[in-house]
Amino acid sequence: MRSFQRSVLETACRIPLGEVRSYGWVAAGAGHPGAVRAVGTALGTNPVPLIVPCHRVIRSDGSIGGYGGGLPLKRRLLRLESEIPALIGIVSTKTVCRAGCASLRGRSEAERVTFSSVEEARVAGYRRCATCRPD
Repeated sequence: MRSFQRSVLETACRIPLGEVRSYGWVAAGAGHPGAVRAVGTALGTNPVPLIVPCHRVIRSDGSIGGYGGGLPLKRRLLRLESEIPALIGIVSTKTVCRAGCASLRGRSEAERVTFSSVEEARVAGYRRCATCRPD
């Protein structure tokens, strides 16, 4: 596997469950901000599409883009993921937020931890975010 393709797939793995990112975001994260079209090609060769979530990559205008498994499957995967109550803990503040909460903006991946429930977060010493108030 070429290093560019590997860096694209590694960048795609950093897209949180229930969220999407643009091809441009992936290109920048892979260290090649001008290689937007090449990102699409690299994602198209993804050998493990459900493990490396290339379906979470969309066009910068918000349209869905392509998918090797077909657009109906991409839409279904995105819809299913958006219905999963992903909770993100912020390590430095010991708070747990819903995916997409404003409190998560600017937080690096190293500052985040994922929980499947508020109870799981509570047991780990996290408290509910005052902004998004996860259930």
